[in-house]
Amino acid sequence: MDGLPYIDVPLSFGPINTFGVLMALGVLFGSWLARKYVERNGMDEEVLRWLGIRLIVWGFVGAFLLNTVFYEWDRLVDDPWGTIKGLGISSYGAIVAGAVAFFYYTHVKKLDRRAWADMAAWGAAGGWVLGRLGCAVVHDHLGQKTDSAFGVNVPPFKYPFDRSAEVIRAHDLGLYEFFVWVALLLALVLLERWKGRKPGFLLGFLAVAYSIPRFFFEYLRFSETDPRYAGLTFAQWSSIAFFVWGLWLILAPARTREEAPEGRAVAGAAPAPSGGGGRAGARKKKKRRT
Repeated sequence: MDGLPYIDVPLSFGPINTFGVLMALGVLFGSWLARKYVERNGMDEEVLRWLGIRLIVWGFVGAFLLNTVFYEWDRLVDDPWGTIKGLGISSYGAIVAGAVAFFYYTHVKKLDRRAWADMAAWGAAGGWVLGRLGCAVVHDHLGQKTDSAFGVNVPPFKYPFDRSAEVIRAHDLGLYEFFVWVALLLALVLLERWKGRKPGFLLGFLAVAYSIPRFFFEYLRFSETDPRYAGLTFAQWSSIAFFVWGLWLILAPARTREEAPEGRAVAGAAPAPSGGGGRAGARKKKKRRT
């Protein structure tokens, strides 16, 4: 069977390129989805802006930093300046750094962590669906050769691992993940309507549902571009960690703890989303879910 066409969307104007434009649009789209979630659930938009900008900034820092550590360390040692000039990014680097920042800043603000976790799920899904579309149209995640009808027909001299004059069909992992994220975004739309879900369920679902295909997609990559650590790539180890964490968010009972002494509400705290249990608004000591 014929493979998928190799769609090329050239855009280069100084530092502006196709991938950069789609990634920027992804940040805007994810921010818009997160804001809509906050509006629907009566949460504090000022806290969203405060928290959201920090998650975005640390996500980008982690994307560059962890990519350098786990994917380009040898190159950095051999050619530090050349590596810094051409820094790449790691999607899981952004996820790991964003998760750490989320735990830290929700602790600082004393926020209902599970409620804001569901906000983060919308932001992540919106950002990644367009980010992966960017990967797909610039074909920067080509994997191994394949005879599958889902492989992309790479034109002559375009396949980076074999500069053949023939058309080569290969796995395009950016395209595969784009389709995964479209499905995950549609699933979030449906799951938010489920009245029986607990706060934190949406992010737990996203962590589990993304980590499974991502773990197996890694086997389609080359060890030259994705080094193995104890037999697995950095992304595979991260997938295992996020799968376990996602299960915990889905299955573990939401705990409550004292939110503020003497009945004072914590600045920036927000009510849990509908279906996840409300907050006791008139109680002397309010509770929050973590």
